[in-house]
Amino acid sequence: MQTPGPATPRQSLIKSFPDMPPPKARTTGFWLSVTRPKHQHPDTMSDSFDRPEIPASGIMSGLDEEDRRLLGGYGEFLPVHPDQQLIEEGKDQDSLYFVISGVLHVHTDTKEKRTLVARVGSGETLGEVNLFDPATASASVTAKEFSQVWKANRSDYEDFKASYPAAAAQLLEGILSEMSQRLRRMNEKLATREAEAAFQSFWS
Repeated sequence: MQTPGPATPRQSLIKSFPDMPPPKARTTGFWLSVTRPKHQHPDTMSDSFDRPEIPASGIMSGLDEEDRRLLGGYGEFLPVHPDQQLIEEGKDQDSLYFVISGVLHVHTDTKEKRTLVARVGSGETLGEVNLFDPATASASVTAKEFSQVWKANRSDYEDFKASYPAAAAQLLEGILSEMSQRLRRMNEKLATREAEAAFQSFWS
């Protein structure tokens, strides 16, 4: 009979935590994402995307490091490759997307052309309204370079709120602040366009 060799790191981990389920791999579109067990603390993000971390920027700026680590145990982290579509126009959309790194384009498409609506980069978000009021996507979102995104739906947020209400309140405050700023910018653009139209009408 052979003498058993030394235990591997994985075997040691299983022996230490016999009830801990292994992470489940889930395929979403063209990418493979790993759904981490609830409340598991993720480590610092690496280039290989094996160790994700939510940075303190944008809607996450009000959360401290520990709260962001806890939040990382909810939702899922998605690697999005160049020219890969993250959101498709006209499809059901019920999630919030937080861009950790990279650049994505928001665009609408017709048979004749593609119209660029916005560029979204690190620390910016997509789908804030859809998190609370699901609807069909009004535009598509495609990565222009390799990007890292954290995605969460309403159920993920409610689970986080039930466990960490104070941190969830800070996250909600960040989401509302971002939405307010976006509405303010939109109103300013509309006012500018109306002023330009009135000026042109006056001189025509």
